[in-house]
Amino acid sequence: MNNLTLVCDMNYVLMSRYSVVGGFKKGAPERVLQSSQQNLTDMLARSINIMLNRFPAVDNVVLVGDGGSWRKLLPIPEQLKDTTYKGNREKQEDIDWEHIFNSLNDLMNNARGVGVTVSQTLSAEGDDWIWYWSRRLNAQGTNVLIWSIDRDLQQLVQRMNDGTFTAWYSDRSGLCLPMNYKNDEQVDPMDFFMTPIAYDTQLIDSLKIGAGGKVIYVNPDDVVIEKVLCGDSGDNIKAVVRFDKGGRTYRFSEGDLKKYQEHDLPMTTVDDLKECREDIAEWIRSSKKFSPYKFKKKDILEMLDYNIKLVWLNEETIPAPVIQSMNEVEYKRVDVNVLRSNYKLLAKTKTDADIESIFEEITQ
Repeated sequence: MNNLTLVCDMNYVLMSRYSVVGGFKKGAPERVLQSSQQNLTDMLARSINIMLNRFPAVDNVVLVGDGGSWRKLLPIPEQLKDTTYKGNREKQEDIDWEHIFNSLNDLMNNARGVGVTVSQTLSAEGDDWIWYWSRRLNAQGTNVLIWSIDRDLQQLVQRMNDGTFTAWYSDRSGLCLPMNYKNDEQVDPMDFFMTPIAYDTQLIDSLKIGAGGKVIYVNPDDVVIEKVLCGDSGDNIKAVVRFDKGGRTYRFSEGDLKKYQEHDLPMTTVDDLKECREDIAEWIRSSKKFSPYKFKKKDILEMLDYNIKLVWLNEETIPAPVIQSMNEVEYKRVDVNVLRSNYKLLAKTKTDADIESIFEEITQ
């Protein structure tokens, strides 16, 4: 196995870059749209190349993309009415989305052609694939660096007993590591000498350097607990309880969660959340903020269970047929140094007829 795999959230990369390229106005001449599509594919390839050079320890790469979502097929709690998962995401009507997504398809096909692992299947979101690859590779002794702006994916950071890890990175936030790495930094030097830390400090240090020294630490389960109880506006996930007053909507907030944890139960894991679901429901019903609105316990529990399925990336929530299809995918190794030296391998077009022969010459 290899040492460090970069798992790229290509939907994030696409959506963060298409507006920079421009030229995708609906109704524009086909030659303009084709040119913009080619330029966007080129930018996607350059972006991957920049990441590979920013983190020289990366020795393999996996690209993932959305292919629909099994979450949209879940029964919706009656109290949500017409609220659907990610139903708030509206595409600009004046944008030619077909050519934008074709640029990603071109990039993915080019990557497949040079031996990169590309994961994009029906019913599975990119988040599902990122969960899958981080767990599968960590179990095999390979470290993983997730590249995405999606904070939900910070729930996947971990350090296993053998020192194998999953980290998360975005240009905006920097490198995200599990909290136990921060705890290690506070260990007395003599204690460290007596019980060495079980992970490759050089590898972690190289990631910190690549991130420009921007490092954050999280308890990954905190990410899940907060979004299950407080909701996530980005994915149109509602808090477990909400009420309208004076023309404003109030919800179970991060402040309410903090208050509950400080005075009742300090939840630290998702298992704590599941075990205490009835206590949480009773606390909400009896709290000064929510008691006047007579929330039903069964409705709160229904929202808790629904949100857990939407938010938690885990084999308990992802349907078995989806996981089974993932298990059938081959994990490929590609010569990352070739991609570092020639990003055009991922951006080739019909006019780049010599690219494949160049790749063959380099790898022979």
